[in-house]
This record gives sequence, C-alpha cells and structure tokens, in this order.
Amino acid sequence: MKKGVIIIFALMLLVSLLASCAESTTSQSTEASEGPEETGTTDTSSATETTIKWRVALSNSYVGNDWRQNMQKVATYVAGSDVWKDRVTLDIINCENTAEAQSASIDALILEEYDAILIDAASATALNPALQRALDAGIVVVSFDQVVEMDGVVKYGISYDKLAAELAKYLVEAIGGEGNIVVDRGLAGASGSVPLYDAAMAVFDQYPEIVVVAEFDSNFAEGDTLTGMQAALAANPKIDAVYTQGYVAPVIQALQEAGHEMVPIAGWNYNGSVMALAENDCDGVIACCGTGYGADALALAVQMLEGKDDYPTGATEKIEANWYLAVMDMDTAANANLSVNYEMIEEDVNWWSDMPPGFQPPDLLDIVGDIDIPNSLFTE
Repeated sequence: MKKGVIIIFALMLLVSLLASCAESTTSQSTEASEGPEETGTTDTSSATETTIKWRVALSNSYVGNDWRQNMQKVATYVAGSDVWKDRVTLDIINCENTAEAQSASIDALILEEYDAILIDAASATALNPALQRALDAGIVVVSFDQVVEMDGVVKYGISYDKLAAELAKYLVEAIGGEGNIVVDRGLAGASGSVPLYDAAMAVFDQYPEIVVVAEFDSNFAEGDTLTGMQAALAANPKIDAVYTQGYVAPVIQALQEAGHEMVPIAGWNYNGSVMALAENDCDGVIACCGTGYGADALALAVQMLEGKDDYPTGATEKIEANWYLAVMDMDTAANANLSVNYEMIEEDVNWWSDMPPGFQPPDLLDIVGDIDIPNSLFTE
C-alpha cells in the first residue's frame, strides 16, 4: 500500500509541475506520443531499417495575431503530412507573452524529455537560463521568428534591422524627405520589435524635416493598431506617413474615420494589408514573409537530430529566412534604392480577394519537402 501511495504521489507531482508552466498555456499535438518511437520502414528491396520518431515541442509566446495562428496551422499540417508523420510528432505549447511563463514552459518540456524544442521567443535574452538547461539535457533548440541571442541555439529568422531600413527608406522617398510620421513600436519585449523600431528611427533621424509626431504599441493586433492610430490622429490632424509593424487595414480605417487623406503606409504582409492598399489606391510598402517558419524550424531540428550538416546555415549567427517587399509604386521603390527584392502589388500575386484578411502563403524551405499546403487550411 505504501509503495502504491508513493507512486500515485509522484505522478501527481509530475502533473502539477507540467501544469504550472503558465496559467494560459494551451497545447495541440499531431499525435499522442510517449518518448522517441522506433518505426520500421521497408524499401523497394524489402530490406527493413529502423528509424526514430522524434518528439518535438513548439513553445510559442504569443497568439494574438493571424501570423502566429497560421504559423501553428502550417507547422501542424506539415508534421502530420506523409513526408514527416513517420519521423516526428509535434506538440504546440502556447504561453503568456512573458519570459517567466515561457521559461516555465521550457522547463516543463525538459521534464518531458522532448528531443527538440522550437522557440518563438518572448525575449531575446531572458529565456537563456531555461534554454541552457534544455541544451544541458541534450535537447536540440531551434529559435525562429523572434530569435534569441544565445550560443548553442540554431537561429532562424529575418534580419529585422535590414527590413526596417528598407520600409523606412520607401516612406522617406514617398513623402519627399519631409513631413509628419506616426510610428508603431510593435509588441513590447518582442526581440523583433526592437530592431524594427530602432532601424526605422535611424533612417528617419537622417532627415531634419521628418518629425515623428506620435508613437504607439500595436502589439501586432488589429484593435490596438486602430486605437493607436485614432489617438495619433486626434492629437495630430496633419500626418504624412505611417510606419506600422503590423496591420495596414486599421491604419486606413482610422484615416477614413478622421476624414484624412490617404498617406503612404509601411506595414506587414497580411492579405488584408496588401488588399487595403490596393483597394484604396494608397501608396505603401508591405514586408512579405511566409507563415512557414514553424515548419521550417521543425525540419531544421530533425536534420540536427539526425546528425545531418547540410541544412542551410547561411551566416554563422543566423539562418536568414526568405522575405521580400510588395510596393504600390515601383518608381518610389526604385528611387529609394531598395536593396532587396520587391514586386508590384497585384491581385492573385501577393493578395487574394477570395482568401481571409489574415492569409499569408507559407513559403517553406526546400528541406521541408514537397508539401502542398491547401488554402482551406487558412479558411477553417
């Protein structure tokens, strides 16, 4: 009896530890799994070899916008595809957007002995102690999208400072190097928001006749973007350009509600953002990056687990994700001397009238494999 009580108590303690990672933590899984599984695969010569089915967890710090939600859909779909379902199971753990909550989540995943952890981080540095514990436990760690600053972690994402400079250069050219600009600071604490803000401000600071008259935190959310723009317009009836780290449609809505003329806008590649520029004949530039980053990170982690060294390492500090710009005015882009790929905003090329406003093509890395992501995944 005593031994049975002890076993029950130990199980209850483990459950309690795992549940405490964050009050708002939720998860989804491609398949229930209890540790690395071995699966038999037979080739055309009828020889059988044993492969490991890796257990991978995706720790996500924020689900308040379409990009994160669609990123999770794509990662889950890829993990369950014929290409990957016999090699990996994926569990997605959503935590509050704090380093404390995500660190607790990571510690819980270490206890569960996952083979790899994928991190869309709440902080560039505050997660490092928890990530070091994961590395010490022999777990492969891939940081993607909002990337951490830590040795030993595979880093995959955009050079946000370069992207921000290109967006800002377009706006400067569009308003002739002078005027009042509203700036969205993004999501507080997010490792990508700081360079997106700092690099854009560094460009604006080069022009004495450009004045940043208002700033707000959009939190990468439509509602906060709308209220931030409404407040900016109430205090500044004359605005010449808007730089946002998220949605464009709420910016245009606020301009329309205030009876303000359309102004050049820099924003991000939600289908609704590009559509809003096109349908309102509003000059602007959209940063386009796919929603396949989580799936890309999954493939990178498995390559690491399988001991392969042919994944696209790129620079020693970070693997650069694919991105480009969509513009309303090609002459403005050319005169701004943009140093990245850009294309004209065009229906059925970079926006789709029959798709939801939050839709973005996945744009997967080649190592993910030949997987057709159905549009229905983004309409469910």
